[in-house]
Amino acid sequence: MKKFISLALAAAMTLSLVPVSAFASTDNRISNVVTVEKDTELKDVTSIPKIQITDDKEDLKDALEDAEATVAFELVLDGAEWVEDNMDNEDVVENAAQVDATFEKLTSTRALVTLTSKDESEKNDFDGVSISLKGVKVTSDTAKVTIDPKNTTVSANTFTFAKSVNGGAIITVDGTKDFYDGNKVNAIVIEEVVADTIKSGDKIKLKLNSGFTFNGKPTVEVVSGAGTTSTIPAGSVEVDGRDVVITVGSDNLDAGKVSIIKISDIAINEDGADFGKAAEITVSSNNFDTTTVEMGKLVDFGVSITAEDKDLPTIYSGMKAEDDENETLVLTVKENVANSWLAGSRKTTFTFPEGVKVKGVKVDDHENCTEPSDLIGSADSNDDFAIDGNEVTLKSLSGMVNTKKASLSLIFDVIVAPDYTGDITCTVGGAAVGEETKVTLAKAVAPITVEAAKTSVAIDYRNVSVGDITISEAKAGLWDKKDVIVLEAENMQFESGMKAEVVEGDGEIKKLDVTKGRITITVDSESSKTPMKIKLSNASLYLDRSLPAGDYALKLTDGLMFETYNEKDGNKPATTSEFGFDVDEVTVMKDYVTVATAGRDQGTTFTTEVAVTIDSTTMLVDGKEKTLDVPAYLSAEGWTMLPVRAVTEALATTSNSQPIDWIAGNPGTIMIYYGDKTVAMTLGSTTMYINGTPVPMSTAPVIVNDRAFLPMRDLGRALGLSDDQIKWDATTRTATFNPAATTTK
Repeated sequence: MKKFISLALAAAMTLSLVPVSAFASTDNRISNVVTVEKDTELKDVTSIPKIQITDDKEDLKDALEDAEATVAFELVLDGAEWVEDNMDNEDVVENAAQVDATFEKLTSTRALVTLTSKDESEKNDFDGVSISLKGVKVTSDTAKVTIDPKNTTVSANTFTFAKSVNGGAIITVDGTKDFYDGNKVNAIVIEEVVADTIKSGDKIKLKLNSGFTFNGKPTVEVVSGAGTTSTIPAGSVEVDGRDVVITVGSDNLDAGKVSIIKISDIAINEDGADFGKAAEITVSSNNFDTTTVEMGKLVDFGVSITAEDKDLPTIYSGMKAEDDENETLVLTVKENVANSWLAGSRKTTFTFPEGVKVKGVKVDDHENCTEPSDLIGSADSNDDFAIDGNEVTLKSLSGMVNTKKASLSLIFDVIVAPDYTGDITCTVGGAAVGEETKVTLAKAVAPITVEAAKTSVAIDYRNVSVGDITISEAKAGLWDKKDVIVLEAENMQFESGMKAEVVEGDGEIKKLDVTKGRITITVDSESSKTPMKIKLSNASLYLDRSLPAGDYALKLTDGLMFETYNEKDGNKPATTSEFGFDVDEVTVMKDYVTVATAGRDQGTTFTTEVAVTIDSTTMLVDGKEKTLDVPAYLSAEGWTMLPVRAVTEALATTSNSQPIDWIAGNPGTIMIYYGDKTVAMTLGSTTMYINGTPVPMSTAPVIVNDRAFLPMRDLGRALGLSDDQIKWDATTRTATFNPAATTTK
């Protein structure tokens, strides 16, 4: 019971906090919105706006049910004000015979409307009131009125009831219209805001901007407020180059009525304007503000070019076309001026990027011309089109209509080179078009993507381990059964022992074959839902002794990406022997392997055992202790950094007593000499030069406390040491070159 009482009290308190207006349900609206000149008082305006308060649900009548019951609410103006102090109640509050209604101006922007109950018989017919905004002056661009219910059953609303303009007329154009020399543009409409703004004898002036002149007299009609239309005589319209002067006569006006003047048949000549320049007309008179309107832009005899508004179709690089899989979006060419396209012997060309060739052209749609013949695959030319690799020429277009603009919509069937990816654009040009226009019609995507871990190696000839390779299918089902994928490493050979597995997707691979250093993967079952991803692991390479230092690429060299290779049978039209592409390999990774020490640099072998302990002022060279002026340290990235003195002690021999040289500069360079090797390391640079060949480094040489330090591992690689000949003992924090076979470092 206590819980019930508490809930009831809570509900009662909640309801007491909700204003009555929250339950108000009168239907309110504004009768109309007027356009007037600023500071106009609405009592002088036809169709004065009224606030309509309709009581269809009888909530307001119920509130007035008791004798002498009162409902009072406020009206608040924004952008307007009441200008009269003593306003007649009946002039303001209309349709209120069933109740007593009063209107009281509180301030220039606030007023109180009060409705008081009458006897029951009259009140039965009550269905709302109408409040006139007569006597309101518009003071801003937009005038609004807000109904403030003041906790009554009247609904709260805000309405716009008036808009103002500076000047006594509104001047508009029904949209811009591009035109050519002597062509007509859309009509100008001059509409009075206040009746009798334009008077008999007034002159209305039109002036074109520079570069244009009027071509003949326009037609001028006046539509009066009474609904009658009269034409201003041609004799009252004067044309002089860029100027038109219109004299309005008394026969054209209806006193006390708002008039609308329509100026049509406006033709414009080019008089020095460049193509693309907008023609503007300035309209002026003594009795309304000057207004400038844009009429349109001057265009040449030419065409507009657009592409279909759809997602770009995907065309797979290097794969042969099947059915409509290699079709572009629809490209539409439309005349700017009727019967101007392809006039005489002028032609239109459609040029695609290098790496894209056109197999055929289909006509998707045509208007106001004869439909050209499609050109599909079996030939490279007909009476209408000619194909030359990546360029299509439209040679003729017949049946064009003199009075209507011709348009032609085309679809292109294309193939893409194995090494081309990205947007497939079409540049439309030629004498019939004028300025070239480029549109995007499709996108080229590689059907195979290859990712691999980068590997830096020293020459070790055989079984050089390299990073894993991941091969991904661009779309499920793209690879068919028996399709092959072939990978090669630049100037290197893959060795047997590699493993392959499908790590994603529901397809299967039949076998992995490594023959003559090439990897060949054969698809056994195509994927259906999820694209395939194949991982190749346990890869190793054979490196030839003559390899120079530098980066070596991973390449695709055969298989489904090379179906457009023009030496392959069955992938070219019978009549065009050179239709395909001379692309027989695609680089998928430029720096798959980085050879840090070139094969030719192996002539001098560094065999000295050097042991350097972090933070120690001594080092061991073939077991002999050498003193260092500063100790080696471990960089933040974990690299052992040697002082230059340590390098000197390690490399110095009887015949090479000065193995280190310093070349001053900004930055400075450390030169290292050993046997037939000259190594240059520059402060701050992660590239060293071995006998002039650039080789990447793990980290850069630095200056610390005025002493030069260089990375020990990169020094070892420069001297021809493999990773197995450079050891790190984390327990003793000792780095060693050429550790003795009997010593654990």
